[in-house]
Amino acid sequence: MDIGATSIDLAIADFSPNILFRYSEEAQVRKGPIKILGRVCTLLEKMIRENGLQADKLLGIGMGVPGPVDFSNGSVVSPPIMPGWDNYPVIQTVQQWFPSANVVVDNDVNVMALGEIIEGAGKGVNNLIFVKIGTGIGAGIISHGKIYRGASGCAGDIGHISISKSGPLCHCGNKGCLEAIAGGPAIAERALRAAQAGDSPILLKFIEKNYGTLTAEDVGDAAREGDPLSIEIIRESGQMVGDVLASLVNFYNPDMIVIGGGVSNLGNLLLSSIRQAVLNRSLPLATRDLDIVFSEIGRDAGVTGAVNLALDYMFTIESNNGVVERDAD
Repeated sequence: MDIGATSIDLAIADFSPNILFRYSEEAQVRKGPIKILGRVCTLLEKMIRENGLQADKLLGIGMGVPGPVDFSNGSVVSPPIMPGWDNYPVIQTVQQWFPSANVVVDNDVNVMALGEIIEGAGKGVNNLIFVKIGTGIGAGIISHGKIYRGASGCAGDIGHISISKSGPLCHCGNKGCLEAIAGGPAIAERALRAAQAGDSPILLKFIEKNYGTLTAEDVGDAAREGDPLSIEIIRESGQMVGDVLASLVNFYNPDMIVIGGGVSNLGNLLLSSIRQAVLNRSLPLATRDLDIVFSEIGRDAGVTGAVNLALDYMFTIESNNGVVERDAD
């Protein structure tokens, strides 16, 4: 189960693990856990039934959610874009639907990072940063081949690094966060204001077509048509992301940075801007062997990572202090 800010992606896999069945649809995570988890579990029940499977043969469920997760107990903690999810019993709710399954929950970008090192561009890479640029911006950190979650599970939340103290208000309550300036909605909002001011005839056509709105995807399409404003917005957004990543490169020295999420569809202009900023602001030794690439598996990164997360924690026992440990048997 890969639950994003605006989408649901589901997959059923075997122990190989081969993905057997796949389903995706649009959904707004801000509608709350009751509605979203109910929808996800209903869809999974339907997938199981329609494909001739048995629900009691479902042994593990891996889930990614777009907010900070206390991994030791699977709870979402004060998520900026997930109203109603704070400390909601996600694992218990899903296990009520599927009692035979061991459920494990993690941040969606951690799950994507895991998927990327298993099946994507990061296959065989030991030290990697996966950056999701979508409604929000976050990073999944792979250290020595394993997810690095930090002391409380919230490592990699780069979307709330401040890049402008006088910048716009972010969902988290602070001003000038990276995702409030360079995330998908921020890119669309900046383009909308500029187009309405008469700075882009091409974007005005998209606004008329979309009944007064724009998306980051529209900005990318306009850039491919040669719109100077859209090109500038994408370049500047990429540079801001790259500036933050340069600090991470100097600090962590990864082998690879993988860019994913919906905004990555803006294409090579975004990627080249990120690369240039990282190369300009990082130490030469840190970038000498560094690869900065797009995800090779796109939206499959989330479900691939979730499947493997479920496999990793399928045979477990829970200790008295609440920490999940692998069963010696």
